[in-house]
Amino acid sequence: MVKQKTIAATKLCFITFILLCSFLSAAAQDRIKIELNMGQERPRIAVPDFKAANADAQTAPLNTVFNQTLWNDLDNAGIFDLVAKSFYPSQTPGQPAELQAKVWGDPPPNAGVLTFGNLGVNSGKVDVQGWLYDVKNPGAPQILGKQYKEDATPDMARTIAHRFADEIIARLGSGIAGIAESQIYFVSTRSGNKEIWSMDYDGANQKQITKLGSIALSPRISPDGTRLVPTPETAVPYGEGGPVSGPYGSVTTANYKGGFSFQNADFGGKYGWYVDGVKRRVQQNWLTYEIDPRIKAPHRAFIEFDITRDGSPANVHLAQSSGVPSLDQSAMRAIQRIDSFGKLPEGNSVTVDFWFDYPPK
Repeated sequence: MVKQKTIAATKLCFITFILLCSFLSAAAQDRIKIELNMGQERPRIAVPDFKAANADAQTAPLNTVFNQTLWNDLDNAGIFDLVAKSFYPSQTPGQPAELQAKVWGDPPPNAGVLTFGNLGVNSGKVDVQGWLYDVKNPGAPQILGKQYKEDATPDMARTIAHRFADEIIARLGSGIAGIAESQIYFVSTRSGNKEIWSMDYDGANQKQITKLGSIALSPRISPDGTRLVPTPETAVPYGEGGPVSGPYGSVTTANYKGGFSFQNADFGGKYGWYVDGVKRRVQQNWLTYEIDPRIKAPHRAFIEFDITRDGSPANVHLAQSSGVPSLDQSAMRAIQRIDSFGKLPEGNSVTVDFWFDYPPK
């Protein structure tokens, strides 16, 4: 009896081990997708391609951009069950008069809602008409009807698709706001300098915003979402002695001019007293008599360094040369002369960017 129990226990352990190995193997090969639907059944939506409204040469390529973007936006929202296109009827509507709701609401599509419309280009403008219909409700099927007209470019075709997707999400998402029109701002060195770039929420449509030829950091958006603060138009180009884009503090005296930024913008907002102390110490240690007095036009040197937990500067380096060796060396020494800025109020380190202009404009 004891032997049989031992054999049974051994078999159970072996089966458990095999199942665990299978699970770990599957997890290593595939992503584990976790979905939260707040206890509600997800709307089953059909998203056929919008029809081409005319034969303009730009209509077909812009329609392709629009259709791909709309599908991806609704799929990325994570709150819909998108009907596979292989289940769609052979005829798709471009106008409400062309809609046969029953063929979309019955199997195999078995959709609850349907989005459809048309896109055409006329006189350099892309014109999109879109509808969202409840195909299970023949008495009052229309949920949404929109028309958009913008410049006929791929970027604007994407923008219209983002807007329409957010409208759909707002109607069907139980109060969830769409993010398809969101912009992400970031710092990139791909142009050779640290500049501010933007992209759509999905990583597409990347564009360079600032073109200072120097260093731009810590992009911020105005509260109303309409402007990058400060705006690129207010940033003075490299060599003209003005502040760069980003939330910089300024350092100005009769003999020189400069500025600085903490890459952790929240740190500067919370610990203004510490930031002021950093500014004072750098200001006291920048000895401009070390700079070649023959310099007449403004030049700018950028220095980047870390402040460690105990307040000492570390990793001091020239982020971008001014083109004047004596100015670069003087700026570096202004940081290297400092033993400590004082113990950090929080965190193990913080990165600081300083710029030094000489002579002041």
